[in-house]
Amino acid sequence: MRSQSPLDQALLVWYMRTNNNLALRGAAQLGVTLSKRDREASTARGGNAQVISLFIESGI
Repeated sequence: MRSQSPLDQALLVWYMRTNNNLALRGAAQLGVTLSKRDREASTARGGNAQVISLFIESGI
């Protein structure tokens, strides 16, 4: 029996290797390279070791 992935029921999956013509605003950064351990894990599962870094402000 295959274990379930969090993506099994996802409505949308965003692959970071594609350029989706994004317009970044504020402190967001696209294509941030992961640190060594996370980079190795990402590439081992077929990723490109890059993420988007989002900064969220709380209104609380």
